[in-house]
Amino acid sequence: EMGYIRRTGIRSTRSEIRYSPRPTKFPSIRQFRYSIEGQYLSDFSKRMLESELGASFGVRFQNSSFMYLGIQRQGEYIDEDWEVRPGFIIPQDTYRGWDSFAWLSTNESNDVAGGLRLNYGDYYTGTRFGAGPELSLLNFNRLQVQVELNFDHVELPEGRFDARTFACRLYYYFSTKLYLKAYLQWNDDLLKNEGDRISLVNLLFRWTYRPGSDFYIVYNERRLFGASAGEIADRTLMAKATF
Repeated sequence: EMGYIRRTGIRSTRSEIRYSPRPTKFPSIRQFRYSIEGQYLSDFSKRMLESELGASFGVRFQNSSFMYLGIQRQGEYIDEDWEVRPGFIIPQDTYRGWDSFAWLSTNESNDVAGGLRLNYGDYYTGTRFGAGPELSLLNFNRLQVQVELNFDHVELPEGRFDARTFACRLYYYFSTKLYLKAYLQWNDDLLKNEGDRISLVNLLFRWTYRPGSDFYIVYNERRLFGASAGEIADRTLMAKATF
């Protein structure tokens, strides 16, 4: 009654052990991070729905850049045949596999910052490789720009497919009380999008006219390219005020 329940009929258990020392022998390193964490999700008949057990190691340097490496053992129960893409069927079953990841980022307080996320592991009946480079232009007068690309290459017994998403975030600050944010996304996964490429546009104008009180104008648009020849799938214009 007070909000949203993401998933009903489940029991969820989560635990984590973390050790984050600050070494004195390495002047360039601010902090190490060692972590072991796990999560187990089941229904009320005690059937496993999702499970995850992972270990990671991280280093944060004195200039605020960081590096994280990790590996996970994952499990998931699929209660019915799932068509992940047209012609690509994941049969009903319990799947378990390994996934590894690496995350590197430069100092985010610099005028120019970059990062890279990589992961490789099992994907139900096949494998998946993912990469996500990021670039940020900060402190550029009143403008901030963040660009990211997400790429996934999946191989299944039925074949292989790629999914690419390009996203750009723009922030322009007129003052400490007034700013404009734009989020632009391009997705070229033709299989997932039924033969179309999709562009998303989200514009947000925010004015804090006094502390704790805001006025917003939001514009959203989703447009299809390809077989639909630039058709607008949906468009929304909203205004909101809080006081």
